[in-house]
Amino acid sequence: MEELEFDDKAAAKEAKRILLSYPKIKRRYKNLAPSIQSPSWSDEKTSGGFKNNVNYEKWIEMGIEVEEIEYGVDKVLGFSIDWYDILHYRYIKTGNQFSQAHYAKKAQYEKTQYYENLNMAFMAFAEVYKKGKIYKDL
Repeated sequence: MEELEFDDKAAAKEAKRILLSYPKIKRRYKNLAPSIQSPSWSDEKTSGGFKNNVNYEKWIEMGIEVEEIEYGVDKVLGFSIDWYDILHYRYIKTGNQFSQAHYAKKAQYEKTQYYENLNMAFMAFAEVYKKGKIYKDL
């Protein structure tokens, strides 16, 4: 396998950090969502869901971040269906709750082959997440 350049390693590491944060952000986003049973939005805003605009803004920001991560993973499909499958199953579907061996077996790869593909998937995600924001920020 080709040796990763420093920027690629840093980009892969940042992509992994973002993908690892996905389950927590998604859970917080769902937990803070305004109640659908509320008679109106203005009632919800004063009855405890969003006591001030700061909480509402944070909820919107979390929703945008969830969508950006999901969109980034979906865009990896343009690079490789295998890389997409690896990221989608591991981070979006299961929230990284299983061992590396489980994910390698599920993808039908040897551990080293899985790790190589996972790193390539991270770099692909870094390229498409927020239009290359990870590489631009390095």
